[in-house]
Amino acid sequence: PYTTLFRSISVLLPTYNVEQYVEQAINSILYQTYSNLELIVVDDCSSDRTFDYVLRIAQHDSRVRAFRNERNLKISRTLNFALSCASGDLIARMDGDDISHPKRLEKLQQFLLSHPDIDLVGSLSEAIDENGKHLAFRKLPLTPRWIHRTLPLCSTVQHIWLAKRELYEELGGYRECPGAEDYDFLLRADSHGHRLANYPEYLYQVRLRRGNTESSEGLNRVLTKQYVYRANRNGFNIDLPTLQASIKIGDKQKDKYRKASNRLNKAKHERDKPLKMIADTLLAAFTSVHMTRYLIEVTLVRLACKVEVNDEI
Repeated sequence: PYTTLFRSISVLLPTYNVEQYVEQAINSILYQTYSNLELIVVDDCSSDRTFDYVLRIAQHDSRVRAFRNERNLKISRTLNFALSCASGDLIARMDGDDISHPKRLEKLQQFLLSHPDIDLVGSLSEAIDENGKHLAFRKLPLTPRWIHRTLPLCSTVQHIWLAKRELYEELGGYRECPGAEDYDFLLRADSHGHRLANYPEYLYQVRLRRGNTESSEGLNRVLTKQYVYRANRNGFNIDLPTLQASIKIGDKQKDKYRKASNRLNKAKHERDKPLKMIADTLLAAFTSVHMTRYLIEVTLVRLACKVEVNDEI
């Protein structure tokens, strides 16, 4: 384990066309109970007023460092640039349309101090809609053992983790695999023997909205994650052109997955009608084989959460 004292935190915040939400996202970091931080905002060439809002906030709080890409570089390159500007002992992530709990950084920092063998810690999260309305809570495995066991299924630490700076330096930051750069980072950390954990509280709100990564990339993101897992398992480098060629799929499969996604989104809003929710979830599973796989992964992760109850970190 690394032995840094963890006195300061750098928060990386990439933004792209989030003018409606970016002030709330930034303020949720600036009003943290842990104040020894810097917020590095890198706008990926937004076409709306996102960067104007960022600059206005930066003028009134010296902890905010604002940058803008001259052209759209996508998430991995944007994050790596933000990382190159970071000076903190610990590195955290934040998205421009999400909300952090006021004690998020304090609790995660204290966790790393009290668990020196852990190099990266995430937290549980709540999904909200465009208007901030609760949609669902996402529970994940908490202990290194069960995160290790479930990583082959999916990313069982969300991208909004807090990690030791040395871990980023060892792994060389993020690799270019759009939609799965965080999963790739976790797989590499795990394969290098680093212990990962989740803090057992809901410290982050993920906003699901039309047009953001969580709700729009769909099948490409699913296929990219599968490619990234195979690359890490078999030890070959991730090459973007090869990745893009490997995830090409016919319009028929795309259409099936789109219909399945719409059906599953409908089910998520029917929690007060459990029978209808189950029916729509099953219809989603039968519509696309890729959705079937996703739902199996979700079910297995939930089972893992129940089994690990008596485990200790």
